[in-house]
Amino acid sequence: HLQAVDVMRLAEMQHKLLRRAARWVSPGGQLLYVTISLQPAEGEQQTHSLTQDHPEWKVQQQLRLTPTRIAGGCDGFYAALLQH
Repeated sequence: HLQAVDVMRLAEMQHKLLRRAARWVSPGGQLLYVTISLQPAEGEQQTHSLTQDHPEWKVQQQLRLTPTRIAGGCDGFYAALLQH
């Protein structure tokens, strides 16, 4: 089980990864950001932070899926399609 310090450490890693990936996208391009974490600090807060710090980025669509047992089950995850 994750502790609060683990979530903070992982959120910082997500922050760095998203910022680095965003630098590789040309203007007009898209970036799909996906994490299997349901922690807002690793999902919505990351995309919100990117769009606040870099207004040229916009969130086009978001999806949050919670774990389910339907059709064999699936993990929960967060996904956002970002437009540069």
